[in-house]
Amino acid sequence: MSGLSAKLDSLMFPKHHMNWRMRSIHVLDHISDEDLFFSGPICLSEKNAKLLRARILEFLEETKHCSVLCARKGEQPCPIWVSCVLCDTLTVGL
Repeated sequence: MSGLSAKLDSLMFPKHHMNWRMRSIHVLDHISDEDLFFSGPICLSEKNAKLLRARILEFLEETKHCSVLCARKGEQPCPIWVSCVLCDTLTVGL
């Protein structure tokens, strides 16, 4: 995803990532029907893990593109559904 690697290289990236995580945790105190939270391990083959990562990146790129188009047309992106997307995929040992 374009622009993502620059953020990862930034010294502020870990703090930025943690700030959004903390905001998400605070929302758990008053979760609404529009909010979506999922936490849990998923057992995937290497092939499916790569496919999941590719699909997440594709979704994020499409979402970024839609936001840019809305801004060009003078429209606002829907704040109810897309306010903060937090996603981590990592390999953990057993």
